[in-house]
Amino acid sequence: MTNGNPALPSEYLQWLGKLPELHVVRFQKNEWQFWTEEELQETTRVNKVTSTHIGMMVGFVAMYRSMGLAAAKGPAGKPFPYEKLERCLVLATDNEDFLIVNPDEGYSVWKFCPDYSKTGEVKVVAASLTEFMEQAVVEDANFDDYEE
Repeated sequence: MTNGNPALPSEYLQWLGKLPELHVVRFQKNEWQFWTEEELQETTRVNKVTSTHIGMMVGFVAMYRSMGLAAAKGPAGKPFPYEKLERCLVLATDNEDFLIVNPDEGYSVWKFCPDYSKTGEVKVVAASLTEFMEQAVVEDANFDDYEE
């Protein structure tokens, strides 16, 4: 990865490249849709901040800080500092939630819920990206599942 984002592990990029174009990655109670390596670098906008998909946590953190907030709700109700959150990389989405990894902590895997009490909430998903990939169930998605 470039554009100021830390490199993702090569085993993850290989796993990502093998996902079906339309897919669901089931893990715990979520059904994640992963962005491709190219899509991770595409431009997106959160609030008034333009970034890449992989770097969109910066936009969420800027929004929360503009409201005078200092931390998201973390595991066991403890604060999850925005300084830590904005360094996390976004890999996938499930409705309005995001699957993020923290490269500073061995690519630990987290679920980010943006609107929880307006501060954001972060939940532990897996100790590592490797653990996530080993336990996730990958399925082809049906086009009919996405039609309105």
